[in-house]
Amino acid sequence: MAKVSDFTKKLTALPGVGGYLLSQQGGNILAHNLQDPSYYRQWMEELLQQGAKANSTLGQHQEFRGVSLAVNDERMLLLFPVRQYSLLVVQEVQVGNEQLFQDISALIQDTVDNNN
Repeated sequence: MAKVSDFTKKLTALPGVGGYLLSQQGGNILAHNLQDPSYYRQWMEELLQQGAKANSTLGQHQEFRGVSLAVNDERMLLLFPVRQYSLLVVQEVQVGNEQLFQDISALIQDTVDNNN
């Protein structure tokens, strides 16, 4: 991925992003602003793998873009596979889930396409 610091700066500028964890598949944490990143990291890959598996099992013919999970009334977790990386975003619920998911997906696509 292009400069991690550039990506995370753009990510945290999106309304509703309360925290993030960016890691390489396999466990190496590249960047985060969470108090306990290992708490999220331990199950992040499993959730992404299960989401991709469900996507293919359901016969979806599109690439798996990510998954969102409600944690409680105050926040959601958004998880995205990004080539050899994984991204987890803690979303504050003041922003619509679908809008933030789309904004992050667009940021990821722009970063991957343009090596930004």
